[in-house]
Amino acid sequence: METSQKIHGAIIAGGAGRRMSIGDKPLLRLGDRSLIEHVIRLAAPQVDSLVIVANQQAERFAHLGLPVMADRLAAGHGPLAGIHRALMWLHDKPESGGHLACFPADVPWFPRDLVSHLAQALRNARADVAWCVSDGQVQPLFSLWSTRLLPEIGDALGRDINGPMPFFHTLGRRAIAVETARSQPADFLNINTPGDLAAALQHVEPAHQSGQV
Repeated sequence: METSQKIHGAIIAGGAGRRMSIGDKPLLRLGDRSLIEHVIRLAAPQVDSLVIVANQQAERFAHLGLPVMADRLAAGHGPLAGIHRALMWLHDKPESGGHLACFPADVPWFPRDLVSHLAQALRNARADVAWCVSDGQVQPLFSLWSTRLLPEIGDALGRDINGPMPFFHTLGRRAIAVETARSQPADFLNINTPGDLAAALQHVEPAHQSGQV
């Protein structure tokens, strides 16, 4: 992976959000913007282009101004199917760099140098995929993938391997975990429940809580 190569990004927004029970999780409000808008704000400056991958009703994200694509597999195949869909898009993209940075749609804060940190680790290890570990907590959807993995991901999905971590275990040294320091206390705060959302609101600046810009 050359330093000059472009890196494109995908926000994986296909989760069902069953634990929230209060609506479409990526579109829940957190201060002055939705969860996915927080992700876009931090992800977009780190990549050369950004898309959203959804497993159903992709049109619900159309107002965000980014390309939106639906999983080609039926719902229930897990986040690995969304990553596979994004890698297919990247593989077909003219003059792409061949590497995809992934971001979950329900984690509103993460380091601003995350992608460059993963890219450096991937280069040093000559690996095909790198993912974050922060304070001992694995963050497999914050990851950087080579399109070389497309056939193997397709094969894994055919064997009902639907999550990134089980897939990483099949790759040996071609998959690396990268220790990633938090730049803010709320980095990598995953919003799974109404309680998580309430806790996240405590990290939003007062002006943003009231909707002021």
